[in-house]
Amino acid sequence: MTSSLTTMQFSLMNRIAHDQYNTTNGATPTSHTDVNCWLWADEFAADLGLTGKQVGGLLTTLTEKGFLGVNKVKKSKTRLGGEPDESTVWFTEAGFAAWQAEHLAQERIKELEAPKPATAKRGPAPEYSDDRGLIGWVQNPKKLGSASYDRYGMYAGATTVGAFIAMGGTRADLRWELAHGHVALA
Repeated sequence: MTSSLTTMQFSLMNRIAHDQYNTTNGATPTSHTDVNCWLWADEFAADLGLTGKQVGGLLTTLTEKGFLGVNKVKKSKTRLGGEPDESTVWFTEAGFAAWQAEHLAQERIKELEAPKPATAKRGPAPEYSDDRGLIGWVQNPKKLGSASYDRYGMYAGATTVGAFIAMGGTRADLRWELAHGHVALA
């Protein structure tokens, strides 16, 4: 990573940034004030495939760097077992800036690695689809012995535009033959 965050630190901050209990309800935050959620380290650990001790170490280093604020609420002995921890964690301005820089870099990488849509071939779209029928070929009207006479002989009799092209004709040839009444579209 190019930022001041390790991969694991970014992963934890990203999990915190997208927590469903933030003001953005899990969406990408736009300010450090959007990030303030419950500090449920066991859930963070499970979501990231880490141990609770690893998450604790990451929280400590991120707090020491000034990237996170943590409000640790100690459980009272009088509280009933199983009640949720009320500790919270939030991004500082510096933490949001570090997280956002890495988040934007990761999004840009995803964009660059995403498959590109197929680009259109150059030139105008064909006027007639390849399955369009051709009818009414006239006897070869070209000058006997000319190259155009030979070309006409190759493609005359084609029953579709696709067959015409496959037999050696071009779309320009087809436009010429249609304009001069040597063939008609079905």
